Amino acid sequence: MKRKIIVFTLLFLGLTAWYLLAYGQEKPSLENVLSPFHLKEEKATEPSASGVIEATEVRLSSPKGGKVAQVLVKEGEAVSKGQKLLSFDRTFYDKKIALARAQVKVAEAALAHAQAGTRPGQIAIAEAELQRALAAREAAKSALNDLLLLKEHQQELDLQIAVAEAQLEAKKYRLAQALAMKNSAEISKNLYEHLQKVIEEWSYPFPAPGIPSELKMAPYEWWKAWASVNAAQEALEGQQKLLAHLQELRAHPQELEAQIDEARAALEQAEAAVEAAQAQLEGYRAGATKEQIQALEAKVEQAQAALDALLLQEKDLEIRAPLDGIVLGKSVHEGEVLAPGASAFILADLSQVKATVYIPEPDLGRVRVGQKAYITVDAWPGRTFKGEVTYIANEAEFTPRNVATKEGRTLTFYRVEITVKNPKGDLKPGMPADVVFER
Repeated sequence: MKRKIIVFTLLFLGLTAWYLLAYGQEKPSLENVLSPFHLKEEKATEPSASGVIEATEVRLSSPKGGKVAQVLVKEGEAVSKGQKLLSFDRTFYDKKIALARAQVKVAEAALAHAQAGTRPGQIAIAEAELQRALAAREAAKSALNDLLLLKEHQQELDLQIAVAEAQLEAKKYRLAQALAMKNSAEISKNLYEHLQKVIEEWSYPFPAPGIPSELKMAPYEWWKAWASVNAAQEALEGQQKLLAHLQELRAHPQELEAQIDEARAALEQAEAAVEAAQAQLEGYRAGATKEQIQALEAKVEQAQAALDALLLQEKDLEIRAPLDGIVLGKSVHEGEVLAPGASAFILADLSQVKATVYIPEPDLGRVRVGQKAYITVDAWPGRTFKGEVTYIANEAEFTPRNVATKEGRTLTFYRVEITVKNPKGDLKPGMPADVVFER
């Protein structure tokens, strides 16, 4: 019995010593306990960054403007180089072309008859030319009278100003709508960037949650909303210029006086043309001299030059795409009057895009112009697009505008652009992109 007690005592003392050795030290931290479940981040062998796909934007306008007859594309639509996007009302232009062609034919006929000598009907042609000159003089008189009437009755100008003011209010409302959509898209974009940062800094022993697919498009929707804001702003500015012009005419009648002076000069030219037609008719009746034939030849050249000048203006009656791309913005509608130089469309060239990323200063020495880079996007899982570094900013930025990085936003960053060939247009503006640079 005594032997059993001694053995039991020794066993108890041994267990006590083992317990003190095993558990008598400081309690292990949660980090030490969970450390076997953490994947320790290995040092990256190649520099990488996240950014967004961008494309070259082209703003299209018309040098002459006019009333819009057709708008043939919508926002977001893909277009090809040379494709017609918009056409203006050409009623007035076609009438001017028809008149110019008729004047060329009349001048050529008069010269031919003069060179061939007196023929039956020659006098009749000269008489017809005189009648045309008389009609042109009447048209010039009518234009002058209209301007004088506008000067005497300012209510006509007031009506145009009232219409322009109403259209200005409508464009202000469109701009406000575009700004509201931009603000809503910006909230989603900020949420996406926050979740992306949380996932990148994930340190818990269980897998990080994924970002909803619809939220991944938030940066693109925000960028698209900005394009709509810019288009609405340009439309508003164009309308403001038109209203200012009309108000300038009302506030400074001398502008209208200048137009009246031009109309008077046109009338004087028309009267001179009548005199020339009368002289021509008299010359036919008396027989053409050498000097008269030279004058008729000059008249043919003058008429042809006027026609050629009008034909050169025909390209201004439409707007065509200068390149393959997509329509990012459209600030014009059928029936509106587009002011000269006002932006009508914004196109993006997708044949070659760029990925814009921000590199922290410690990694800048590992990136250089001409360096190869590999781009991946969520829209094309498993695919890698090859690009080349074409630009590194010389000036640092402390807060990148478009992308959250793994190191956070407290370091100094430099903007880097990677040019990527995109012949099939798979990469779209606004797509979030991950970039790995080749060592």
